[in-house]
Formats: sequence, C-alpha cells, structure tokens
Amino acid sequence: EITNLTPHHYKVTYPVPEEGEYKVNITFDDVHIPKSPFHINVRTPFNPSSVLATGPGLLYGIVGKVSLFEVDCSAAGNAPLNINVEDDNHELVPVRVTETRPNCYDVSFIPQRPLPHHVNVLWNNFNIKGSPFKVNVIQRPEKDINLGGEGKIRVYYSTTTSSEKRKKYRLRLCVDTTA
Repeated sequence: EITNLTPHHYKVTYPVPEEGEYKVNITFDDVHIPKSPFHINVRTPFNPSSVLATGPGLLYGIVGKVSLFEVDCSAAGNAPLNINVEDDNHELVPVRVTETRPNCYDVSFIPQRPLPHHVNVLWNNFNIKGSPFKVNVIQRPEKDINLGGEGKIRVYYSTTTSSEKRKKYRLRLCVDTTA
C-alpha cells in the first residue's frame, strides 16, 4: 500500500508473510537510490506485559528446598527469557529453566540462606509485570504445625504497594498443602 503524504513524500506499507531477512529495493526512474537495496530483519513484536509468572516460588521459599514457579510467554511474541535469583547479600542462586511447551517454562531454584531473595524475570531484557519478585525465605521449621485433619497446611503471604497518589495494595497469598 502506497500513501502520498506530500508531493515528494510517500508512506509504503507491506505486510510480510513471516519473520526473516528481507531486501527492500527502492528505485527512482528505474535506478536504485543510494544504499538500496536495504536489508531488513523482521521479527515478531514482543510484549513483556503479556508474560505471566505464577507459583509459590515467587512468594516464599524454605532453605534447602526447591522453590518452583511457572512462566508463560506464549502471548508475548518471540524474545529471549532471562531469569536470575539473588539473595539480599547479592549472592546469585543457580536457576533451572525447563521449556514445557513453546514459550512456557518451569523454573526452579534452591535457596541456601534464610534471607529475602529477588527473582528477576526479563523478556527481551525488560522486566515483566511484578518483576523483580521479592521472595521471603525462611529456615525449615524443626516441627511442622498440625492444624488437624489429614494434612498439614502453611500459608505464606506478601504485600506490595504502588507509589501512585492513591495507594493500592496487592496481597499475594499462597497456601502450601504439601507435608
């Protein structure tokens, strides 16, 4: 599609069928203009706000136990996913990322210290919504509290506030029913 903007300026739109390398030839009176053909690398746009990270590993952790969460990038376009975890002493914690289906990942790490940890989830080097996540890490209790019934239950929570004029509070709650 060619749109005449002014007598000497045009806007040309061409929907490419797929990602890849393209050459764009621009000529005037059948002669290439300077630097034509142009080489263009077309990629699908990415949207880090469409990445969703969920799971108990973004809320709490127990020293020496695997912390798990999932990251779903399927609605965010194509881009690299980067995840790092560090404790309050700025010590990096090894992270394992496993792709479970296209652009969906299981993520795990094992905290080694009872300190707050920070989980950074980046899509094309941009923080996703909520990142960095502050994870409260505690020592494993010597004795679990039995609330009655057949199983054991732990409830962990964290709150965040926005810095807008009207404060908004967000409560993240996780119920762990594993023994």
